[in-house]
Amino acid sequence: MLQYQQHGCGDPVVLVHGWLGGAAVWTPLVSHLSPHFEVISPDLPGFAGSADEAVPETLEGFAATIFDLLNSLGVGQFRLLGHSAGGMIAQQMALSHPDRVKKLVLVGTSCRGALPGRFETIDESITRLRAEGVKPVADYVAPIWFVDGRQSPYHDLSLKTALQATPKGAINCLSALHIWSACKLLHKIAMPTLVVCGERDRGAVVEESLTLWRGIPNAQLCIIPNCAHNVHLEAPHVFNQIVANFL
Repeated sequence: MLQYQQHGCGDPVVLVHGWLGGAAVWTPLVSHLSPHFEVISPDLPGFAGSADEAVPETLEGFAATIFDLLNSLGVGQFRLLGHSAGGMIAQQMALSHPDRVKKLVLVGTSCRGALPGRFETIDESITRLRAEGVKPVADYVAPIWFVDGRQSPYHDLSLKTALQATPKGAINCLSALHIWSACKLLHKIAMPTLVVCGERDRGAVVEESLTLWRGIPNAQLCIIPNCAHNVHLEAPHVFNQIVANFL
């Protein structure tokens, strides 16, 4: 079973982190939401506290592990937020069980895992991981997630969390993304949806968020200026308020 953090009480909000992430990256948002919601933030298999869990080979498999956790906690309907790869997992969850997801927030993500415009291709990242391991890749990638790179206040937290990933978790997640797409299914996402991205995102470029906004019938769009991929950690006060108002 996935490791997870659980805070607050009220209607459940589920937070799904991205590649090389973990529940810890939601710390500012959890503090903001927990007075009003029950906030559940799992570590995906192969990452952070769930590093020893069996790692799926498909995005559907990653989504299933979250549903297994929620079922074990007795959670029926919930609000769902996903960042980056977690945003793709969140789309898969919303498509496979639309009756469970009351509202959806997609942050710095895309309807396709191949991610056109990414700072490097998925194949290049997988090659790096196989040749160098997690630490050099995390050292290289973490600064790209912030406009101010290593000088960002939350860079060290992101890097520390990234270093907890296993090679298999990191590689399987990327491989699962590479073969996944929901671009032709966006019209089926019927619940109210908020799409958020950083203006200077180099992981999932702004055009990918525009595609989500145009394709999902009930979508709203927020582009936060002077932020990169980890917009939730670069402008937490702005991000937290926008998300809380929507939820």
